[in-house]
Amino acid sequence: MNGSHGFGASSRFIKASIVSMLCAGLVAFCEPAMVFSQDSTAVQSPEETIRFRVISNNDYSSFAVNWGPEHRYRLGVLRTLGDYEKVYNAAAFAGNKKPYGPAADQFKKEMMVFVSRVIPAVDDVDKELRLEKVVATGTTLDVYFQYRGSAKNSTYQIKATAAAWIPKKDYTRIRFYEGKKLEKELKFSDETVIFPEE
Repeated sequence: MNGSHGFGASSRFIKASIVSMLCAGLVAFCEPAMVFSQDSTAVQSPEETIRFRVISNNDYSSFAVNWGPEHRYRLGVLRTLGDYEKVYNAAAFAGNKKPYGPAADQFKKEMMVFVSRVIPAVDDVDKELRLEKVVATGTTLDVYFQYRGSAKNSTYQIKATAAAWIPKKDYTRIRFYEGKKLEKELKFSDETVIFPEE
């Protein structure tokens, strides 16, 4: 009786051990599949190329206000005429018939992205500093620009601006890249999306 009872207990112990091992194996086997499932269901915002209209340096009779020499660029987003007036001063000269800047209504559906830099004088300013592309990923706006630096023997400097109109949308941040290098990131939650502000 005792021997039979002991054998039964041993059988139950062996069965329980086998079940435990099988369950452990199943869990270990299933974990990678669960991780893969989580990764496969992650949703990423698609990248969208934003169409823009280039603003030439000759379109308006204005120039970028001076900023500190410690910053190579002044850049940002102008969402109102008030923003524009913080960055640009009127350029007064004889025979000038160009408008000082855009009309206030222009900012109802569009906003202006801009990059300004002091550069050696060149014949074609628009080609020397220019916007290359604007891309949106979710609520992030990425602006890519290029400075050629082609002037060799210039005797004076000028302010060049690469600017464009883009559709007005609710973004949370904007990043400016010179080529592939991040130059500056700004938040749309700030009162003005301009750096440096003064």
